[in-house]
Amino acid sequence: ILLLSCGSVYRALGNYEAAEKSYLAAEKIWRKDGNLSWQSAALNNLALLYHEALGEYEKANIFYKDALACARRCRYMASEAMIEIGLGELYMELGETDGARQSFEQAEAIARKIEDRFVGHYLVIAQAALSTLLGNIEQARQMLAQARPAIEASQSQYLLGLWLLQSGRLELAQGEARAAA
Repeated sequence: ILLLSCGSVYRALGNYEAAEKSYLAAEKIWRKDGNLSWQSAALNNLALLYHEALGEYEKANIFYKDALACARRCRYMASEAMIEIGLGELYMELGETDGARQSFEQAEAIARKIEDRFVGHYLVIAQAALSTLLGNIEQARQMLAQARPAIEASQSQYLLGLWLLQSGRLELAQGEARAAA
């Protein structure tokens, strides 16, 4: 767990090489120990590193899929849903909107089964991003408006920050730079 935490600190500090080494070392240990849930976490963090920090989308895709396979094998459904969302966000960046939609549908089915509010809120924000990308501005606006009270009630600063970010992106997509600020 320490290696995974160190990797996250390195990533936050912008030391991506050290983050990668920590995540790879953690994945190797958990793979050897047969701990699929922690192996999945390490693989997902590698996917996020390549996707969000390094822009190496092919590597990110491989790590997301490996993380997803581990999460499915150990039946860690919350992790599976979050990985599907990450994969969907990657597909959006690649312009593969059908792939994004499919990943979000998979995540939604899981979120309904496990009734995980965090996953559900995170998913709505990602789906609003997809709607915005597809030009369905009113649909995105409604999704975000409906999600806001529950996100605020959750008291998750992380989710609220994501909600605000997507709301700003929505305004920018409409050419409303003043409202986005």
